[in-house]
Amino acid sequence: KTRGKGGAPPPQAGALALLTEIKEVIKGGVPLDLSWSGQGEGRARLSLVVEGKPTVIKDDLPSTGTYRWLVPKEEARNCRILLELGEKKASSKAFSIKSRPPEIKDAEIELPNR
Repeated sequence: KTRGKGGAPPPQAGALALLTEIKEVIKGGVPLDLSWSGQGEGRARLSLVVEGKPTVIKDDLPSTGTYRWLVPKEEARNCRILLELGEKKASSKAFSIKSRPPEIKDAEIELPNR
């Protein structure tokens, strides 16, 4: 069991872990703090992987830290955050990005008379 504010258990020695728990659906256009922990030489890289295609979010990061990422304002499914440190890799669970407002169908709206 993990004590405190929930989250992932601490990484094992030499391990690389993405500590931020990402919801199944996240909203585009808003900031999200990505936290990670790693041990080893070198600098870390965060990437957004959409349908298997990676795009670098930020490179040259410390092996342990937090980065405030502005989630792209787009519609995307089958996304993951990929953390790389040297040969080590860690990935988030799959999620979707939703940026469009929900659709309202067959609604009747009455406006007051002025």
